This record gives sequence, structure tokens and C-alpha cells, in this order.
Amino acid sequence: MSIIVLMLFCSHVQVLQTLPLPLVVTPPSPPPPALSSIPPPPLPPPPPPPQVAAAPPTLAVPARAPPLTREDPCGVSVEETPSGETTLAPAPAKRTRKRKESNARLPESWRTALTGEEQEWIGRELFQPDSKGRTTLTTDLQLWWYPPQPRPSYTQPPASPAAFFACRLFLWTPLRLWGVRCNKALTKCGLYRTIRRVLDIDGWYLMATEYPECRRCKKKVAAWSQEVVGQLGEGHRAQFPAILTYKLACDRRVILQLRERTRGNSPTQLYHKLCEAHTEAWMRQSMHYLSVMEPFASMGVVRMCTPPPTLPPVPQYGWLLLVYRHDILSRLEDVKARVTSIFGTILKMDSTKRVNVVL
Repeated sequence: MSIIVLMLFCSHVQVLQTLPLPLVVTPPSPPPPALSSIPPPPLPPPPPPPQVAAAPPTLAVPARAPPLTREDPCGVSVEETPSGETTLAPAPAKRTRKRKESNARLPESWRTALTGEEQEWIGRELFQPDSKGRTTLTTDLQLWWYPPQPRPSYTQPPASPAAFFACRLFLWTPLRLWGVRCNKALTKCGLYRTIRRVLDIDGWYLMATEYPECRRCKKKVAAWSQEVVGQLGEGHRAQFPAILTYKLACDRRVILQLRERTRGNSPTQLYHKLCEAHTEAWMRQSMHYLSVMEPFASMGVVRMCTPPPTLPPVPQYGWLLLVYRHDILSRLEDVKARVTSIFGTILKMDSTKRVNVVL
């Protein structure tokens, strides 16, 4: 029986070997993708935000009223809140506009000789616009004009130390004040283009004048020249306070100190006295200004204090002697009148070379 099974198995194997085998075709594998086309791996998701505890509820605070800005009498702006606090505020724009308007009223030559603060108060005091909008000299004229003085107390630092070192102005207008005549009536031709600085005992002051023209000779001359001052009466002439030189001018009170006939009185001694008086006045003004700025600097309101202006130098003794000679020449006619009005007999007359050289 086993032999028959074995023979059947062998016959089946031979039949299978004679049958054709089916053709199996495998599709080609696709080429590997390029490196550039491989998408980058996805980024890991961001970590979840940390859990923050909720803030405790806050009480609602009513909004404060906006600060009110007021302008100080001297042109300084201050912000005030309803609670009474006072803070510094920038100067309003109209303040700058007013300063420009005041400066525009001055003659062009005056602006180059004066500082910005001097231009402001002189333009505001001396000039005013007329009905046509043109700037004219005020009709309420006087000889002396004084700048605005520093305030007794300051709630904020001053913009500049000019108010502490300002000097007064002497305006000499005899034609407008007293109607001076020169054979024929004089014509007003405005103000003279030069403004002078006059040496005083403890400082300086400014001097300006008008520029009249004679209708007969068609000549213009400054009203402070000797041609005009010499024609005034004694009362009006005595109100002119200075002796003029080419560049500077000197107050008569300074030269009066050289008329003393004491031993050691000389231009050199007068020069040292003037230096001492000018220095003392400048130190007094500087201490006033620095004492005002000290509390604001200590509180940190201002980082750096504007330094005081430098002390103007006093002219040398040679110039003082030159001014004294001008003073003697201006009094020459008076001296001659006094000498010739003395009655008596001449006992002796002497004239030596030494006296002639001195004279």
C-alpha cells in the first residue's frame, strides 16, 4: 500500500514539472526623493503658558482734572492742579512772539549793540504801534528809563540772569522835549543809529539820542554833540550827564573826583577806586542771582545754573585823564569869566618855560 502511494506522489511531481510556470512581473521601485524636496520635520509644539494667578481687584480712582496753566506777571508760566500742586511748565508761545515783536520795533543798528533782554524791555517801553501799524517813538518821553527789576520771590527758576544785571537807559531828545531851534526850525529824522555805554561810578548805563536835521543847511547831527548841547540853556545843559569820547562815554560824577586838589589824587587812584566799586556791585548782583537759583538746584529742578555774565572791564587811567581834559575844555569859558571878574591889582606876573610846558 505504501508503494502505491509513493508512485502516485512521484507522478504528480512530474506533471507539475511539465506545466508552464506563470510570469510574475514586479513593478520597479520609485527613485529616492531629492534631499531638497524632503520636508523638514515638524517643530515640537510650544510649551503651554504658565498659569498666572488672577490679579486682585483694584479700586477705581477718579481721573484728575487737567492742570490749569497760568502766566505769571513776569511772563513765567506755572501749572496748577485742583489739589493745589504747582509744577513747572514751558513758557507759552505768545511770550516768544511778544519778544520778537518788541525786538522788531528797535532800529536795526540798536539790535546789534543790545542783548536780547535789553531789546525786549527797551522796545516795549520806548516804541508803540500807531493806527497804521507802523512803529513810532512814544509821546510820553522822559530822560531816564529803568528796566524791570527782579521779583522778591520766585516759584520757578528765572530764564536768564539778565534781570539781575540790567542797566538803565538815558534817552536824550531835546528837540522833542523842549523844541530846540538853530536859527531855523529843526526837522526830526528819527533816532541816531549808535547807542553808547556810559561809565558810571559802580556800573554802566546806556545812552541814546535823536537825529535832527537843520532845514537851512540840510545838515544832520546827533543831539548829544556839542553843537546842539552848547546852544541849550544852563538848566537844560546841566541835565546832560556824560562826557563823550570817540568810542566810550563817562559820567560827570566820575570826573568830579579828579577835581579835588588833595595829595595823591590821580587818574591811577581813580581807576583803582572804580575797579573796586564795579567789582562790589557785580558781586552783590551775582549773590542775589545765585541765592535765587540755589533752592531750585538743590531740589534738582535745574541741572546746571546759568553762570552770571562777566564783569565788564574798567577803562585804563589814560582814558580817564583824556576825559578830564575834555571836562576842562568844556569849562574853559567859565574859568576865564571867573578870572576876569576878580577886581584888584596884579602884584606879580610870572611865566616860565616849565609852566608853559605843563599847560
